[in-house]
Amino acid sequence: MWRSSHVESDGYLTEGGRRRRGLVRIASMARQEFLSGVRAVVGEFDQRVDDEEEQVFDIKSVSIHEKYRHALPMSYDIALMELNQPIRLGARVRPICLPLPDENIPPETSCMVGGWGRLKEKGRLPAVLREVQLDLVDPAKCKYVLQTIKSSFLNQRPAMTVLCAGPERGGRDACQGDSGGPLVCPSGSGGGHWVALGVTSWGKGCGRSWGNNSSRPPSRRGSPGVFTDVRLLLPWIKRKLRDADEQLRTTSTLCSVRDGPVNDSDGVIRNPAHPGDHYDDNQLCVWTISVPPGHGVLLEFDRFHLENDSHCRYDRLVVSAGISRPVGCSSVVLVEDQTAVHSPNYPQLYSNDCVLRWVVYAPRGHVVKLDFADFDLEESDRCLYDSLTVLGDVEGTEEIAVLCGRSVPPPVLSYNSVMVLRFTSDSSITHRGFSATLTFISRTDLHDPNTTDVKSRRDGMRDHQDDWTSYANPPIS
Repeated sequence: MWRSSHVESDGYLTEGGRRRRGLVRIASMARQEFLSGVRAVVGEFDQRVDDEEEQVFDIKSVSIHEKYRHALPMSYDIALMELNQPIRLGARVRPICLPLPDENIPPETSCMVGGWGRLKEKGRLPAVLREVQLDLVDPAKCKYVLQTIKSSFLNQRPAMTVLCAGPERGGRDACQGDSGGPLVCPSGSGGGHWVALGVTSWGKGCGRSWGNNSSRPPSRRGSPGVFTDVRLLLPWIKRKLRDADEQLRTTSTLCSVRDGPVNDSDGVIRNPAHPGDHYDDNQLCVWTISVPPGHGVLLEFDRFHLENDSHCRYDRLVVSAGISRPVGCSSVVLVEDQTAVHSPNYPQLYSNDCVLRWVVYAPRGHVVKLDFADFDLEESDRCLYDSLTVLGDVEGTEEIAVLCGRSVPPPVLSYNSVMVLRFTSDSSITHRGFSATLTFISRTDLHDPNTTDVKSRRDGMRDHQDDWTSYANPPIS
């Protein structure tokens, strides 16, 4: 993720490459009212110049954790800032993922810390962003060394919300001025991405050794870098974001379009942009549709073109039933030949309570063929739990196959130019999921008896028709 250059033995955070990752620097502009005297700077690298993607924001609000305690070990040392405008993302300003609640990142994992803090204890403050590589410390060792600084850590109330990182011999550390910066680590779940595992909080000295604290006088003892453990505070972060989202639902002005009225029978929801244009970044548009008891809502798409991501992590349309219950992540996929599809997180375990839908349109005069390379879903009678349903129409009335279990199914052929895939999982057991390929076959080739290859494929598919039936309607034991 970041490349560190040499780290001096008596310092820390030597200068790295000229790379910016959306770090936020808070600079005090005055000692008047708190928020009016604070600015957030995004895309900062060299504080002496205006960097290419540098952006300066006012702070609308700051949420400090209700249980924050300034006394060591500074439990719940975290806050969220609300900026007055959306951040413009670019090549040097990019977001980073939050860790998962059960993110397993083991001790000795090499992580990175960045900031404009002092170069050594009581040293100077740099003008250029610095970074340093720190290895995570085993939690038990972290707790022990903190007890050598303050014995009351042993029976700390409330429980500590920190983790430690840094070498026992010292020499590398964060320091005064780095507080609030990120500790980023490679994700324990794989996939090549990094997560913000910690927030720089405090430390005893800067870069001091701490392995033999007990034999030193208290004033000479050291500690690894101490960071707020973001995993432990995810419920608070998500609650604050959910509260802000609920407020935006009633007061949001982020959406750049207003839609026509939805009357008793029909209406139109438009893309949040002028016809033919792209929608803007950082849009939040919410439509609330109420129906009389005994009625439902049919949402039909004339056009659908969002950022292509099978997990719907970036641009997405979420359809919810009730106030906050998502129906699922729904995407219309217009694919080219030989396009791969797979379950969320594949080959990692898919999530519980997942609903994902692909709608595939073949070119005129073609049908869709679905070939499976891997298949591993929870097995159940009639596929009542986790399943992949293959449909022949968007209304869901033409069921081709319902698939589950751990055997790779035979190829599936659509009835016409439309194939709909609907993947669902329940709230208990999860498996690896599936991986498959979508191809388009010309109807002419499909029915041409002189086309040997297509004929053999067609006969092979017909031979598997009984297999499809057994998947779609498994026998009752």
